[in-house]
Amino acid sequence: MSLLHPLAAAAVAALAGPAGLGALATAILGASRDHGKPFGLVIHAFTRRSPLDCSHVGPQILDTLLCMSGAVSWQTVRAAASATAGPTAGSSGPARVLTFDDGLEEVYTAGLPLLEKNGVKATVFAVAGCIGSRSDAGDVYGRQRFLSAGQLREIAELGHEIGSHSMTHPDLTLLDTASARQELADSRRLIEDTVGRPVTSIAFPFGSWNRRLWALAQESGYTAATALRPAMGVLPERMIRVYGTHAFDTAADLAAVVRRDGAPLVHARARVMSQFARGGPLWRFRSGYRVTGPRF
Repeated sequence: MSLLHPLAAAAVAALAGPAGLGALATAILGASRDHGKPFGLVIHAFTRRSPLDCSHVGPQILDTLLCMSGAVSWQTVRAAASATAGPTAGSSGPARVLTFDDGLEEVYTAGLPLLEKNGVKATVFAVAGCIGSRSDAGDVYGRQRFLSAGQLREIAELGHEIGSHSMTHPDLTLLDTASARQELADSRRLIEDTVGRPVTSIAFPFGSWNRRLWALAQESGYTAATALRPAMGVLPERMIRVYGTHAFDTAADLAAVVRRDGAPLVHARARVMSQFARGGPLWRFRSGYRVTGPRF
């Protein structure tokens, strides 16, 4: 976990910009120590929601990145498969994943055509309690539609994986064991009923996880999980590190992360920006996700 408080990190970012923040992250966090394990990218949105929002990536950037995939020798596999996968065919490194968190309708309208055009399979992590609904004006997304049940089924039928992003998007580390287990189990059950397929992958909301939650997830039937936040040390088996994508990233930046080609500034920037790119800790309790709140 980052040694910087999210608010302090935000201040550094505002003063130093992404490049300076990347250099600082390199000094504090060092290099990731889980090379050789599956890893990938996570996309949250395609359009900006507010002046402070930087957690989106333009569709044209994704399209360019996917078109470059042959040139940079990387192929994506779905999260559930990548958790136990070795190097993919045609790639010299470990399996890569491309994931979409939150399940916004933009995944269907903007992302799916690009995936199909480029022959790339991805994993969509949906907030089960938000399927077919809209976020409210107070949410970080503003008024934005989430994927409908029909859209999720269509995405699954095209060969993409549908995973869980919990039931109501709370920080699961703040919930007691019974509440966390309910979020994990109920979301898996609802999404399976929706798409008619097994759900075995979980993306922990906000990237917040600990070994207690990973154990609960496995008890609930999950066999793979993604970890967004930077973490010291090596992730547990079947947990996959994903790097955030942001408004200032170019396709070349994202390709450098995917290749791990010795671009430490880009790597460090990708690792630390996700700590605060979508707002401070209060965002966790916005009403748009009907968060249950902390229970101890």
